[in-house]
Amino acid sequence: MKKKNFVWILSCSMLVIFCLVLWHSNQDLKQDNQTQSTQIEKLQKQNTKLKRKSEVIDQKNNQNEFKQTYETVQHLFNHLENWDANNWLTNQQTAEEYATKGVIQYFGGGNGTQKNNQAQKQLQNLNASSTLVESNIYFSPEKVDGDDINGVFIGTVQTNSNESDSKQTIHYQFTYNKQQDKVMVLKAF
Repeated sequence: MKKKNFVWILSCSMLVIFCLVLWHSNQDLKQDNQTQSTQIEKLQKQNTKLKRKSEVIDQKNNQNEFKQTYETVQHLFNHLENWDANNWLTNQQTAEEYATKGVIQYFGGGNGTQKNNQAQKQLQNLNASSTLVESNIYFSPEKVDGDDINGVFIGTVQTNSNESDSKQTIHYQFTYNKQQDKVMVLKAF
């Protein structure tokens, strides 16, 4: 019986020791887990900060890209929409610095000397003029890749002639090419 008690006490003691070792190991694992969780949290915060910095850098780069585009598109529409009957042809020719010949033709100019002279005489007969009253340029929210930047021009134009005065809102989608520094595509919508 003493032997049975001894074995039983020994078994219980070993079980208690095993439980204590297991408990201690579990506590160590919990602490390691907590440490790792804290490190993961810190790394996630750092990653978020780096992503934000990267986005800010991308936005700044895009803003630089957009600045040149903005200036070119603004100059183009200033020449195409601000004119009187006497300087219409000159403005159309100057606008070719900011857009392709196809864009200028789309807008009604660049059709050859004879047609352009006829158009200017018609404008002079009407005593016509146009003024760009308001302009807004918006760029596609997509990241700028390659050489093309897409955007939208929305403006208000006041036109006057012997026959009428009117104000209208104009809407154009455009594609600007960075290498050529010109508007390559222009479509009304």
